[in-house]
Amino acid sequence: MEGNSLADKNPFDLSSNYNLKGCYVEILSNCNLRCLHCYNESGTTNEIMPLSAFKRAIDSIPSNDPESDITISGGEPLLHPDIWKFIEEVDKKNVGKSLVITNATLIDRDVAKRFATSKIGIQVSLNGSCAEVHDQLCGKGSFDRTIHGLENLLAEGLQEDIHVRFTLADFNKDDVKNFTKLMLSYGIETISIADLSISGRASDNLKSLGFSTHEKEQVKNRIAKQIQGFDTEKILIRFDNKNYTNGCPVIYESDKLIPMNFRVDAFGYVYICQAFTDELYSVGNIYRSTLSEILASREFSEFIWFCRYVTKYIPECRNCIWKSTCGQGCIANVLSSQDRISPDGDCYFRRKDYLKKFMEEHYSKIVQ
Repeated sequence: MEGNSLADKNPFDLSSNYNLKGCYVEILSNCNLRCLHCYNESGTTNEIMPLSAFKRAIDSIPSNDPESDITISGGEPLLHPDIWKFIEEVDKKNVGKSLVITNATLIDRDVAKRFATSKIGIQVSLNGSCAEVHDQLCGKGSFDRTIHGLENLLAEGLQEDIHVRFTLADFNKDDVKNFTKLMLSYGIETISIADLSISGRASDNLKSLGFSTHEKEQVKNRIAKQIQGFDTEKILIRFDNKNYTNGCPVIYESDKLIPMNFRVDAFGYVYICQAFTDELYSVGNIYRSTLSEILASREFSEFIWFCRYVTKYIPECRNCIWKSTCGQGCIANVLSSQDRISPDGDCYFRRKDYLKKFMEEHYSKIVQ
């Protein structure tokens, strides 16, 4: 029988279900800030990725593909001594989307001019409309330094290349409207309001930064209404009002190829997404294999199978009436518990939504 027949296909090999489209590379672990919400605890180590490892990481990403993307992150990537060589390599790849994530505190006029010569986009982290709010999360003086960096970028005419990200937390939940007005005054065209991660330092500070289940729902509904008051032709506001993730789009079967965008940390460890931060859940290392090789590896398929089946052993899910409908939420959050496998924390929202959909679908049948 020929080698490429179905009989020779390993049923446990899932690599053919995926299409490598991008990577999120943390080129160093050091940072000049100690933000309370940092998902990967940047600044606790000082690992620096060499250019050769970075080139190996992005080598497998398809060039000249409008759906491909490369993100440079950290730590604070502008601390890397070879940052402009990294950006040059990304520019040469000519991917559909490229981005560097920065707190902008190190962007002086010279750095801004360097960005103006590149094709890479810039995501700036800013979490309030004033120092009183933002500095609670990122440290005293950080707001003024970030704003100064943002102003330097704008002075180079980079409005269209800038995306400002606001992480929603308890201390800034009432500042979204003022923040959006501030961005409009600067001519920023795109902002996103993101949920708080529950990994890294954010996990350690969750009690002071996070919301209760019911408060989260109220806050997000209020923000959704506030956003409707802004002119979408002047500013694009990315905000997901949904309070939960039904299931991980990466681990379950699909009738289409699943796009894979690996996270690579500063030590070279590779993860299926940014939500995984523990080395235990890595699927390979860029110092040993390319991303294409990792995607085709036994370790990758084994981990996907593990993720698919581990949710079947969540005690709270076994007797839930929605277990045949529910996707069990974010698998990384499920595995983040220190004690045992636990739900991701959003069961209330899923049950509420499932019940609403059930009633909408069956109400007419019930009353007839």
